[in-house]
Order: sequence, then structure tokens, then C-alpha cells
Amino acid sequence: MTNDIAKSNAPLVTELLLLPDGRVLVQNLTPVMAGILLELNPDEEAIRRRVVKPSSPPKKDELRR
Repeated sequence: MTNDIAKSNAPLVTELLLLPDGRVLVQNLTPVMAGILLELNPDEEAIRRRVVKPSSPPKKDELRR
């Protein structure tokens, strides 16, 4: 079972937890979601490192509704 998850067609999922003090905890930060979060906080270097600029916009089925 080497990289079965990576090879699957399952959509990527990022989980966010918004805390009352304004902090945001993120699990499984995808490059697309990192780009969105970077727009909200452009000075956050930890998020900036995870952003991958796609050559084309993500397809509808790549984003979870």
C-alpha cells in the first residue's frame, strides 16, 4: 500500500479550527488552501512556504464544497 492515498482521486481536504482568540489551527494544509489563507494573512511565513502557485486554476472537483 505505498502511497495509495496519494494515487487516489479523492479530493484533498483541509480542516480549519477557528479559535475565539483569533488563531486558526489547520490540519492537512493543501497548497490551494494555503493560497487562500495567505490572502488573509500575507505576513505569515509558515503558510507562505506551503503555497504552490498552480499553472491553471484548480478544477471544480479539486475543491471540496
